[in-house]
Formats: sequence, C-alpha cells, structure tokens
Amino acid sequence: MFSETVSGRLAATVVTVIAGLSLAACGGGSSKKGGSAPAPEEDYIEIVDDNTGADPSLTCDSRNVEINDLLGNRVVLGIDAFSGTRLSVRLPFVKKIRSGGKYGDVSLGADGVYVYTLDAAYAGDPANVPEFYDTITWYDADCRLHSRPVALYADPLLFQSWHLASTGGQTAFGYGYSASRGIDVSVAGVWNRGITGRGVTVAVVDTHVDETHPDLRDSFREATVRESMNKPHGTNVAGLIAASCGNFEGSCGVAPGAGIASYEGYYDTDSGLAELFLGGFGDDSGVRVANGSWGNILPEFAGYPPLKAGLDNIADSGVLLVKSSGNGFSAYERYSDCREKGVSCDSAVYSEALAHPATVVVGALNSSGSAASYSSPGSALFLVAPSGDTFRPDLITTNQDFSCQQDTGAEYVYSRILRNLNPFEVIPCYRYVNNFDGTSGSTPLVSGIAALALSANPDLTLWQLRYVLAESARNDTVISGMNDAETVRDRGLTVEQGWIVNAAGRRFSSHYGFGLPDAERAAELALSCSSDEACRIRGEDPDEFRSQTVSCQPLFADSYFASSYTCTFSGFNLDGAGTGTDYEIENVVLDTGNTDFSSEEYANNLDCADISFDYHASDAENSFRALSLVQTEIKSPSHTLSVLKPLHAVFLGKTPGTGWRTLTNAFRGEHFSGGDSFNVNIYSRCPLNTPIMKGASVSVTVFRK
Repeated sequence: MFSETVSGRLAATVVTVIAGLSLAACGGGSSKKGGSAPAPEEDYIEIVDDNTGADPSLTCDSRNVEINDLLGNRVVLGIDAFSGTRLSVRLPFVKKIRSGGKYGDVSLGADGVYVYTLDAAYAGDPANVPEFYDTITWYDADCRLHSRPVALYADPLLFQSWHLASTGGQTAFGYGYSASRGIDVSVAGVWNRGITGRGVTVAVVDTHVDETHPDLRDSFREATVRESMNKPHGTNVAGLIAASCGNFEGSCGVAPGAGIASYEGYYDTDSGLAELFLGGFGDDSGVRVANGSWGNILPEFAGYPPLKAGLDNIADSGVLLVKSSGNGFSAYERYSDCREKGVSCDSAVYSEALAHPATVVVGALNSSGSAASYSSPGSALFLVAPSGDTFRPDLITTNQDFSCQQDTGAEYVYSRILRNLNPFEVIPCYRYVNNFDGTSGSTPLVSGIAALALSANPDLTLWQLRYVLAESARNDTVISGMNDAETVRDRGLTVEQGWIVNAAGRRFSSHYGFGLPDAERAAELALSCSSDEACRIRGEDPDEFRSQTVSCQPLFADSYFASSYTCTFSGFNLDGAGTGTDYEIENVVLDTGNTDFSSEEYANNLDCADISFDYHASDAENSFRALSLVQTEIKSPSHTLSVLKPLHAVFLGKTPGTGWRTLTNAFRGEHFSGGDSFNVNIYSRCPLNTPIMKGASVSVTVFRK
C-alpha cells in the first residue's frame, strides 16, 4: 500500500505509477546499498555526486572529445513518466549537456543541478515508452564525452509485465514469442486517476503469503491459518493483486493500494472452505473480494450443504468470490476422445463454487489474445484474464523461497537489467518469478480489477460489481485472438458453441465468458452506476425463483445415443413472482436431481454396467467414460441455447444422494417473467433411468426492472 505521502504525490503528479509500467513514483537516483525503499517524504534518493562548478556555457570542440562509455556503470533510479514536470534526477559532475535521450531532455535547474524531464508526449503512455531506460550524454570539464542510462521505471520488472500494459514487445524476460499489444487489463488510465484499490481488502484463500516480502509488507493486513502450507503459491497470487508500486522493487499489482488478508490452508477441502465462508472472513476483516485460485476437489460436485450455505453467506455479506475455472482442457483425456474431437476434456461447471450464482469464474487468456491451451471452458465462465502459456510469456510476480530470505539491493537489480542481463538468471535468492501461469494467475488479475472498481465506488453491491466487470470486458469484436472460438458439432449436437449473441444483445463464449475486463472502463462504470439502469437495479438483492414442475419427453434413440430427452421446467410464478412482473436474468442453474444411468448393460456395444453419476472409487473409470458421453443443454424463454455439460467433457462424479448443479451465464440480461419456462435436453450414450429428471429443477437469479 502507498504511504499517505506517496499516494498524495501520485495523485498530484497525475498518478503514481503506470500500472505495470510505473515509470517512477518519486523520481531520483540512489547510491544506497541493500535496496531499501526511499522514505515517503523524499523527492528522490540521494546520490553522492553533485554538480559543483558546473559551467553551462562550456563548449567542446569535437576534435578533442574522448568517448568514455559509462553505460551501466552508475544506476539512476526512478523517473516518473507520468509526472511530467517532476521527472528529475541528479547527474554527477556535468559541465555541458550534449543531448537528451529519446524520451526526454536534460536541463540545468535553478539550484545548479541538471535534471532529466520526460517529454510530455510520453507521460502516462507506456505503449510509447517501451524501453527500460533512456540514454543521455554530456561533456565534462575536460571535454570528454560521457553517456549514462536513466531508468524509466520505479519498479524494475514493470516494463516487462505485459499483463498490466502490453506494448507489443515484452517477453517477461522469457525466450518465447513476445506479447501482442493491448492484451492486458488496462490499468494505466485508472492509476492516472489516482484509483489504486485503496480502502479495499482482498482475501487470498490459498497457501502461505509472505508478509515480509518487500512488495507485500505494506499491503499485508492479517493472516488467519487453519493449516500451515509453506508453498509460494499464495505469495505469487497476492503479488498479482496488490504488490506495491513506486518502491524500486519488482513489479506492481493490479491494485497496488489494496490490502491483502491471508487465509491459509482452507482451500483444499470442502469443510475448510465451508468453515471460512460461514465465518465470513471474520467480523472485522473488511474483506470485499475473495480470490480463489484453487482447483476442484473430488468428487467434482460434492453437494455439500455447509459449503453452499457458506457461499450464500459471503454473497449476502457483499463479498465477491473470484474463482479460477481450472487448467483441465487436456486433463482426463484417458477417459474420453475429447482430444480426437478437438474439444475440451473438462468443463468449468462442476464444483459447488463454480455453480453458485454470485461467483465470478475466470479463465486464462494468453499473450496473443487467445484462450490459453490449458484453460477450462464452460457455461459458468464469466471472464478471462491474461496468463502464461506454451511458448508465450508468463506472469511476473512476487515469490517466496523458503530456503532463502535475503533482500536483493535495488541498485544491484537495476544495474543487472541496464547491462541487458536477465535478473531471473543472474540474481541469487531473487524474491520474484517470471514463470507464473495457469488460471491461478489470471484470477487474481480480476480480483485486482474488482478492488479498483470498489475503490472508485465503495457503495457498489456485489451484483453491481459483477455487472461492472462484465460490461467493461473486451470481446472478439475488439480482440482478434478471440476469434478462434468456433462452433463444434458432433453426432448431430452442438458440442461447443463459439461466440453467441443472446436475446439481450450480449456476446458470450464458453471459452471467454464475456471477455477480458478493462480496469479503466470498469472504474468509469463504477462511478456512473447510479445513472445506468441495469447497474442501478443491481443495487437491490436479486430474486431467485425455482421451477415447480418438470415434464419430459423422449427425443430419439439411435445407434449412438441410448437415451435422449427434452424436458420443460415451469411453474416459476410461485414463490411470489407474478406472471406480469418483468425481470432481468443474471444466471440460471440446472439441478439434475435423481438423474442417473439405468441398470441396463452393454447398450450400443458400450459397457454400461455398474456405472453411476455418483463418484465411486471401485467403478470410477468406467463411470467417468460413460459420463463423458453425456450432454446437457438448456434453452432460455427467449430461445437462446447454452450447452451446460458438453459431450466428451469428462465429469468425475458427484456425491451420492445429491443432485448435480450446473450454471450458465449465457442468458445474462434477457427478459424473464413468472410464467416463463426453460427447456432442457439431455443426451447419453448409456441409457438413463426413468422417470427422467426426477427431483430436478431450474433456478433463475433475476433482478426486478
């Protein structure tokens, strides 16, 4: 978190850092050892040299100029590219400036000190300042020509943090393809407005978070430990959310002014999560966003009532859960022919958290703008955000090496980079990594954007925050890499839908959700929520209506599908919903009730004996194969189709005695009234039991217009 002094300076100078490209928050150079950050009240870190005896009138004849290249010999830290007039750094023994650099110029100040000033054309626009440093030249008293670098970033790894502001050439100090321009969360504009996440606390539900880390100690609020987990994952995640800016260390988080509360050792069991969520993160935590970069727990759908109650509890208290979709695109392929069919082997619809109406589910986007090769798609997906991928840049973030705790001096880090050395290869015990990826990496970026939106407007409800995030998103009409989401058909079914446009005009994809959120746009929407009708109505709690009746009819039986049915779910006008009342849909959940395979064997030459929707270790593999050959899909009252569980996607079973719930966001914004109905189709290679969909229901979360 910024100190009050630094924050005020940032706001006064047009902002602190430029997100990912923080060109110094408080300009200056340093000769201090050990990498300590400047005191908040300092304008710049002092250097030992001065300009005693400077003679601005001195001219040198080119015939007696000796070239003395000192590039990298002295490090100048912290030029704030956003402050315009404040970009200054002391220079040693300068007699006459020969030339400024590409991005700025040097002049003699009133105090007799030469200062470097960034050209106004570049201030606040990192895309136009893609280099780590500028080079200036000067003559000394003996007419020898010198040159030296002037570092343009107050956080040395920021210029390679493509996920924050992609200039089109960053590799995150890796060796693959560089990131495409514009594939980022667009934080520069919102930081320049002084919106940094201040006043918002984000819960990191993960492994240990290193509260001593130089980029996290200012943002760290508290730690609650259920089970000690000495793994760096929690520290990696926390840095992407709220690593400090302008402190000459590492990079920046999306919301560098936000606070971090660590909840260690809760995420790996349903009972642990239920305990945490039922407790609401503690009475005085101030948590508004919870980051869940964890995977699924077997069985995939536990149907654990305390966890459902806990998820309800945090939603009712206004805490937004941001949950990773998973890294299972190619997982479990031994149970399915998904790879042969060119579709995902997993679907982000299975777990209790993913099926909750208030959860924001996040997939991963690689630096080309396409879905990451591992990212689990699904109808519950809400957004995507940048992360690493094969041959593509990964994410730079904080790290914890439990065998090595020393701090690396800031001047040493800058000097390595200025010498074109890779800090991740030459600096021992470096407390950062440049290889973090997965949906574990994309999810905290969205948590950070949520913190920025709440910082802009603390009065947003959880549901308004979801609206702001979704409406800020850039989709395939803006990002060409997203055009790879194609429709896939097999056995007469639409298995993957590509991009759809629902009846409310919103674009949705099971691979991208509503798209890549834009932090600047999200802040604007947060500030204008009261004047946006769709945002305004989400200031009240939603209504949830559940179908009371279901009627099913066979569709067909052929040589492939032993069972196929279409079912109509209706009766939503009960529970106080009048048939004439107009609502707007947020999302829809299907509970399959007692639906399961029948006891018939060897249907369609496939061994369907002793299989179940339930997770049983003894017959698991055969059940998994049979479940991969089930598809469920739902059609809204406005006739928009959404595939819930795609054919060929593996499902690892549910807890016996429970239903299996799946959610879709595809109908968001569509019209609903109490007399409406939803149609559900189910297809299965193995025969299903009858009566089909016994005990099943459809629940719709809506807002009254």
